[in-house]
Amino acid sequence: MLEALVALLDGKTKTHWRYRLMIVHTISTLLRDDVAPPVILWNVVLDELVSDVSHVRKVCLRAFNTMLQQLQTEQQSKVEFVEEHDRFPDKNFSNWNGMPSRKRINEHLTQVRQKVITEHYKLEVVEMLRNRFKTSLYVENIIKCLSVIQAARAKSFVGSFAQMWKGLFKVVGLDVLHAMEPFLDGVIGDPQAYTKLSTDVYLGQQCLAAEIVGGLIRGCKYWSATAKEIAQDKICKMLEVVLNLPEMESASTWSSCLRFSVFDRHPRRVGWLISFLFDSALPSCSNESSRNSVLFCRRLAILRPILNELSWRGVPLHRQLIHDLEPYLESPYSQTREAASSCVGLITRVTWNPPWRSASAGGDQEAAGNNGHDPDNSCHPTATRPPCPMQFTTSEPLWPSECIHGLIARVCSKICRKGMAARLQQLRRKSLDENKVDQNFDDLLTELKNLRHALIRLVSAVCPHFEGMYSCPLAPHLPAVLPPLLQALEDRDKDISRQAKHCAELAANTPMLCRNILPQLLSSVYSVGKSTSWHVRAAMLPFLQIVTFRHQFLISEEDLWSIRGLMVFLLQDSQVEVRETACTAISVLVRMSGEETALELKQSFYLWADSSIPSASKATKSESSSTFSDALLKRHAGVLGLAALVGAYPYDVPEWMPEVLVRLATHVLDPMPIRQTVRKIFGEFWRTHQDSWPVLKSKFDEQQLSTLTNLLVAPTYFS
Repeated sequence: MLEALVALLDGKTKTHWRYRLMIVHTISTLLRDDVAPPVILWNVVLDELVSDVSHVRKVCLRAFNTMLQQLQTEQQSKVEFVEEHDRFPDKNFSNWNGMPSRKRINEHLTQVRQKVITEHYKLEVVEMLRNRFKTSLYVENIIKCLSVIQAARAKSFVGSFAQMWKGLFKVVGLDVLHAMEPFLDGVIGDPQAYTKLSTDVYLGQQCLAAEIVGGLIRGCKYWSATAKEIAQDKICKMLEVVLNLPEMESASTWSSCLRFSVFDRHPRRVGWLISFLFDSALPSCSNESSRNSVLFCRRLAILRPILNELSWRGVPLHRQLIHDLEPYLESPYSQTREAASSCVGLITRVTWNPPWRSASAGGDQEAAGNNGHDPDNSCHPTATRPPCPMQFTTSEPLWPSECIHGLIARVCSKICRKGMAARLQQLRRKSLDENKVDQNFDDLLTELKNLRHALIRLVSAVCPHFEGMYSCPLAPHLPAVLPPLLQALEDRDKDISRQAKHCAELAANTPMLCRNILPQLLSSVYSVGKSTSWHVRAAMLPFLQIVTFRHQFLISEEDLWSIRGLMVFLLQDSQVEVRETACTAISVLVRMSGEETALELKQSFYLWADSSIPSASKATKSESSSTFSDALLKRHAGVLGLAALVGAYPYDVPEWMPEVLVRLATHVLDPMPIRQTVRKIFGEFWRTHQDSWPVLKSKFDEQQLSTLTNLLVAPTYFS
């Protein structure tokens, strides 16, 4: 049947391209591993691979890849599983949590191919492919079809094209590389081509070159040592030029190429490539080329898939890269800081070792003896890694990687020191009434802004990736990150302040903090609560509110009392925005804790709300304005506290609430902002209770209803 279909595609027969497409589809479907395709079929598929019709080329590419796979009668990584593959598994998840229970190797397919594909058949096909690629006209046609975007190729790296080149390099060898070498030399011969060619032409050439290089890296592992050296030298020359191109259009293409090259490959199998990339991607800061922000961002973008694929098996390289990236976190260029911070965030995720309980009861006793950390197993986890009870309470957690914790700690320490220095210098200038421009002060503020931006980008690079997880790589760093993150809210740059607020919300939703991390985090929250900036104090309360709600079953009784004390204390803050935020936080806390907490707090709020306010006459205000302000603040704190108790039950009326509402109604004519608070809470109460008011009204006696009606429906209420 295959021979009959091939005869229909003979060049002597004129067939419409739609019928040719149907025939090629049928041939692609009929290809089987237990039947060798006819030799004439190879010629037909190669001819249709450079057809003028893009639809036919796509289907022929799929058939050609299938036929090349049939010629692969052995696979190195699966033949060597007895010795080398056991020590260097290609799969990223292998050996992460102990050795696999059984070898997942399917030898049946290889055995079937070995019976069908004879040595004579293979030599004949290889010779035919070699002759095709020795023909300059055919090479020009295939380059034209696979590199021209107007010929319906994508503007990105195409994995099926790279898979085709991989099969060709496996089967044919160096002859294909020699045939494509003029094209590759032309791509790297003019580093300024991106300024001379149109975007489509330039990207098409870069995509084809990336697909050839990706296939060459994957396919040359079957070559002899001499041929491998030739291929590796060519690849390194290509990548050296690619890493030094000062443009970002083709960065994603080469990034996908490298991901294809190292996907499911043990680091030692591509050690030469990884060493070259890590040595070339980040030169020293003194190097002039490293000061180009676009070049630096391009190199990191190309390097990111390598970091992701190395994962936990590349910890030593990750540590070196973190050491090299640290100076760039203070770069004056925004995109440089973003690239470096995002890269550190990626390393934080891929090198993170989440804690778990040991399967054996004796694991805890063993962990207590050695602090649960074996230096030899830090890079190669084993099946039984019991978490250490002390690892969460030490200043430097043993997970994730210590180098990441050290980097974050140093960045946070620099932010705190520079922030304190800037604050002291600003106070000194105010006390001396210095209005002249101080260049040192402006430089200090710029450095502080750059460090805050780097920290924000790092947190945002880690946080969005914990959705759906039970824990987060950011968790052990939260106690150190929280103070500088919230202090960034007072930055003069509005973008920094807005981004810091967004990151604080993300960090607050970190799921399932460990029971021993929570006390450290709460200690950081208490320290932030004493900040001199009301913006920081106001931002701390929503963070504390979310953390308390998400971990209400893990927080100890003592910590819960401390949280309640901090919220109640901030009800008497000098800034009205902080007091109103504390009111909302207390409402959530009462909703979690139940009516016992509401009844305990009610009496204190009664005393504050009933505190007397001095006469508001002009003489009194001029003589004791501070006394009036303190008394007004205390009464407002009591009113806000009672409003928090009412807001904790938006659709219910407990037995004690009518009395609280009557007390609140008596303050409807108090000075501002008490009057506004009372009106707001009654408006919210009526909005949430009006649907069920005929039922809830029965919980009020006649005197309470009369009092509320007389006070709240009076004309002064609407004036």
